[in-house]
Amino acid sequence: MIMNTNTHVYIASACMLTFMGLSASATTTLTVGGGASSIELNPNQAGQTVNLFLSSDSGQLLGGGNIVATIGAGGPTVGFAGIGGTVLDGGFALPDADGSPLVLDVGLLGPSLSPTIDNSGTQLLGTLTLDTTGLNSGSFSLDLSSTLLNDDGAQPITYSLDGATAVSIVPEPTSLALLGLCGLMLVRRR
Repeated sequence: MIMNTNTHVYIASACMLTFMGLSASATTTLTVGGGASSIELNPNQAGQTVNLFLSSDSGQLLGGGNIVATIGAGGPTVGFAGIGGTVLDGGFALPDADGSPLVLDVGLLGPSLSPTIDNSGTQLLGTLTLDTTGLNSGSFSLDLSSTLLNDDGAQPITYSLDGATAVSIVPEPTSLALLGLCGLMLVRRR
């Protein structure tokens, strides 16, 4: 019997080491936007969206976490479009009261609902909504580095952040063309 107990301990230890080894080498990535370093927004427009995608090379199970999005001072206001149609569909999303920075508690109602994150890079975690009303131009930092993701056992997932780290408000080409045309007319009149 003692030999049997030691064997079980040994097997359990081997399984634990194997599990820890897989966890350490797993790569989970949170991609902001389409992967570009900056996202271009239209001036004076509400409801512009930025998608957040997840991928993992190890079939990571996702249980929830906190999505934390911060926009630089004076930048657009940020909100969350919800989790319908995302990997958290069927779960919950509770926004923080003041919205600056946007802190969103997201999760699932039970471990059996935990989705597996694959390596396709196209699994939608959520969508940020940005409102540039009253803003005509500028570039502002976009920070999601404080986001916490948990696996189905509420253990933190180590992830890398990829994609956009800034948002830029760019005037529409038509507005720029009209401005340029007006400038030419003024120069020509002189």
